[in-house]
Amino acid sequence: MTGAPRRKPTPWEDREQRALVTWFDRQYPRLANLLQATPNGGKRNRITAATMKATGTRAGVPDLFLAIPPGLWIELKVTEDKALGRKRGRLSDVQKEMIAQLRAAGWRVEVCYGWQAAQAVIKDFMQQTHASVPCLSARGGRVLFNLEDSK
Repeated sequence: MTGAPRRKPTPWEDREQRALVTWFDRQYPRLANLLQATPNGGKRNRITAATMKATGTRAGVPDLFLAIPPGLWIELKVTEDKALGRKRGRLSDVQKEMIAQLRAAGWRVEVCYGWQAAQAVIKDFMQQTHASVPCLSARGGRVLFNLEDSK
């Protein structure tokens, strides 16, 4: 066959997640390590995939976890943009099941369409649940600081 080579699909969800993490790291630099990504998705060779599964990687786990009590899970999906030929992201059945299990266990889980929606959820979470957050000082001692001072 001849013709133009197939173009790789644009990783829209990756771009959205990068934008969110960049915003969070700038907004809350002292808390940056507490926003964790889940290494799901993507193409991997069979050995790496088997190793990840054997060491606890689970299908359907939301994309991000904000490890500040009481905790916040975020599943980030892309928004539709017809001009770019991008369809709105959808939850897989495995993701729906995992989200239901996490919620049943008492976790807050939000499905956000676009990084700005996730940003609004994080801002709300921080305002509603935390006036101050414990963290470790450079010397290993536990200190409290106000979220407004974390910028």
